[in-house]
Amino acid sequence: MTDSPSDDATREEQLDRLLAEFLRRRDLGEDPDRDRFLSENAELADELKELLDTGDLIDDLAGPLLVDEEEVRARQEDGTADDWSDSLPETVQLIVPGAIDGTPPLRARGASPPSAADDDIVLRRVGGYELLEEIGRGGMGVVYRARQIRLNRMVAVKMILSGRLASSDDLKRFHAEAQAAGKLRHPGIVSIHQVIESEGSHFYSMDYIAGDTLAEALREGPLPAERAATHLKAIAEAVQYAHEHGIYHRDLKPANVLVDAAGRPHITDFGLAKQVDGGAGLTLPGAAVGTPSYMPPEYATGKEVEVTPTGDIYSLGAVLYEMLTGQPPFKADTPLDTMYRVIHHRPKLPRLIHAEVDRDLESICMKCLQKDPRRRYQTAQEVVEESSRYLSGEPIQAKPIGPAARAYYWVRGVPLVAAISGRGFSGATPWHRRIQKAILATPLLVVMALAAWTFWPQTLPREIRIAAGDPGGTYYPLGGELASILTEHTGRPSRALKTNGSIDNRRRLLRGEVELAMLQSSTFSTEEIRIATVLYYEIVHIVVRKGRGITSVADLDGKAVSLGPEGSGMRLSAIRVLEFHGLDPKRLTRSEAYFTELLADERLDAAIVTIGSNRSKGLTDVLSHPNFMLLDIADAEGLAEQHECFKTTHLHREDVPPGLDLPEEGISTVMTPAFLAVRAKASDLLVRSVLEALYLDEGVMSRYGLLSPQRAADWQGWSLHPAAREFFRTRAD
Repeated sequence: MTDSPSDDATREEQLDRLLAEFLRRRDLGEDPDRDRFLSENAELADELKELLDTGDLIDDLAGPLLVDEEEVRARQEDGTADDWSDSLPETVQLIVPGAIDGTPPLRARGASPPSAADDDIVLRRVGGYELLEEIGRGGMGVVYRARQIRLNRMVAVKMILSGRLASSDDLKRFHAEAQAAGKLRHPGIVSIHQVIESEGSHFYSMDYIAGDTLAEALREGPLPAERAATHLKAIAEAVQYAHEHGIYHRDLKPANVLVDAAGRPHITDFGLAKQVDGGAGLTLPGAAVGTPSYMPPEYATGKEVEVTPTGDIYSLGAVLYEMLTGQPPFKADTPLDTMYRVIHHRPKLPRLIHAEVDRDLESICMKCLQKDPRRRYQTAQEVVEESSRYLSGEPIQAKPIGPAARAYYWVRGVPLVAAISGRGFSGATPWHRRIQKAILATPLLVVMALAAWTFWPQTLPREIRIAAGDPGGTYYPLGGELASILTEHTGRPSRALKTNGSIDNRRRLLRGEVELAMLQSSTFSTEEIRIATVLYYEIVHIVVRKGRGITSVADLDGKAVSLGPEGSGMRLSAIRVLEFHGLDPKRLTRSEAYFTELLADERLDAAIVTIGSNRSKGLTDVLSHPNFMLLDIADAEGLAEQHECFKTTHLHREDVPPGLDLPEEGISTVMTPAFLAVRAKASDLLVRSVLEALYLDEGVMSRYGLLSPQRAADWQGWSLHPAAREFFRTRAD
C-alpha cells in the first residue's frame, strides 16, 4: 500500500516543524544533542539527518544565519529583548530597523547603540586585544579591526565563529589557516602575528590593511588595463612566494585580496590552503574545494586530483577576468550550476563583455583559464614575467585565441560531435542543434563548409589599417601615402594610424587592431609576424648641441638627451647604442620630447635619431641649424657585431644638408632595416595587393627612398610572408 498525497503532506509538515524547532534551540545556544534528537524521531531520522547535513553544508558555504528581524522587533515591543539577548553569544549581528543601506550594525551584548560622536567603541576585550568593529565575515570566521593593547597598534583579529559552527573540524581548519599563513613573510601577503585561545575563543591577529577588498573595488566596474596588469603581477608574485614555501592557497578570489591605500594588493584568507612538505604533491579527497566562480575545473569535479600550482594559476586567471570585465568567468544561480559551467563550458572572451579589454591581457587571462592544467602557465612566476612583458611593452608569449580555435571549440558543442568525441552534450545552443540537423540532412553541407573555409582567407578586410608612427617621423607620412594608393588599388578604405613607433606598431599588429605595420628590425622578435617587404634602411644619427663639451658618445653621460618616444624603435636603438658604449640610460636626463624639440628647447643637449631618410623635413631642419653637429660612432663594426639588426654605414657630406659641419672623410654610424609587416596568417591576397600598390607608384618610392623590388628581393634577413616571397620571385624571373 502506497502513501497518499495527504500522508506525504503531513510528513513534510512534521519534518518542517521538527527541523525548525531543532534549529531554533541551536540558534539560542542550547546546543541540543543531535543523536538524541534523531533517536527520539526514529521514523523520520533518515530524512532529518539528510536535512541537517545539508544545513551544515549551507552554513559552511554561506556563514552564520542572522537573527530574524521580526523576532527582534517583537521582543522589543513586549519588553523581553534584554532577557533574550543574554542567551546570545557575546557578539552577534542584529538586523534592526533603521540600519543604514540595509547593513546591520555590529553591537556588543547589552551595549547601547553607538552614537555618531563615538570614535573607537570597544565591543569586547579578549586576549590582550580590544575589538573595535567588524570588518569582514565568512563561512568560518569573523574579522575585527582591533587594537593590541600592549603594543598600542592597530591589527586585524580573526575569530572563529562560536556556537554551532565551532566543530572540531572547523577548529582544525582555523588553526591550519593560521599555521599556513604564519609561515609566510611577504609584502603581498597579510602576515599573522599571534594565535591565541582565550576564554573559549579561538583567534589570531594579523596585519591590518586599511582599504577595501578587490571585490569591493570591482563593484564600480572593470579596472584600467595597466592597473589590472600591475595588480596581477603583484598577486602572482605573492602566490609564487607561497608556492616556493610549499603552500597552495586554493581560494584565490577578489574577496581575498585586500588593496591598501597606496593601491598595493595583499592576499589573505588561507583557510583552504594546503601545505606540501619536501615538494611532494597532495591530493584532494572527493569534495569540491574553493569558491565555485574561481575554482579550477579539476577541483570542481570532486574527484581525487593532485594539488599543483596550476590550480592557483586558474584562479589568478579568474581574478584577472573579473578585473577586466567586472564579472567572474562563470556565475550561475546556484553553486552547483556554476560548477557545472566551470567543468563543461568555456568562458566568454573578455572583449565580448567589455569592448575596451586589451588583447594581450585577454590572451594572458585565457591561458590561465585553460581547462587542461597542462595548457596553463605552469608557475606563478611565468604569470609575473608575462605581466612584466606587458607592462614594459614587450611581446607576451601567450597566443591569442584565433578564429580557427574559436570555431573548433564552438563545433565541439554540436551534440553529435560531442558524442563522437566522448564529451557530454553540455552547452549545446539552438544553433548547435540546427547545425546538427543540417549535417544529418545532407553531407553536401559539410563539403560546402570546407570549401568556404578554404577560400575564406583569400578575401580582403573591410578596412585596411596601417600602424604608422609619429607625424614628425618618416613612418607616418609614408603610411598615409600607402593608405591612399591602397584605397585606389583595392577599392577598400585604408587609413594610417598615429602611433608611438615600432614597439607600439608591433603590439597593435599582434592584437589584430591593424592589418599592416611599419617595424624597425630591432623590434622584430616573434614568429607570429611576417615581412611583406623591406622599405628602406634607417640610419642612426647622434645629433649634439655645440658648446656643451660633447665630442664622443661617452660624453653623453648625465646629459639631457632625446631618445625618442616610449614604444618606438628609435628609443630601443638609442638604448642599444648607449649600452654598447658603457652608458646606463638611466643616468641620462631622458626626454620624452621628439628630437625636433632641439630647435626650441635649449635644455636638450643631444638627440639620438634613427630615421629612414636624411631628407626628412624634421631632421633636415635640425641638421641645417648652425648650433648642431653629428657624432661619429668610433666602433660601429663592434656595435653591428653585437646586434645583428645593425649594419655599418658611412655618412658623407653629400648625404647631409649643405653647411653641416662634417669632416671631409665623413663619419661612421650604423643603420637598421625598416619593414612593412603583416601577421603570419595574413591572406595571400592582402600581401599581393599591398606590394602591387606600393611598387606601382614610383613617386612614393622616390620621395621616401624606398628600396626597389629587386633590392628588396635580395634581402634575406628575416622570413618573408609566402605571398611576398612568390611576388619577388616572379619579379626576379
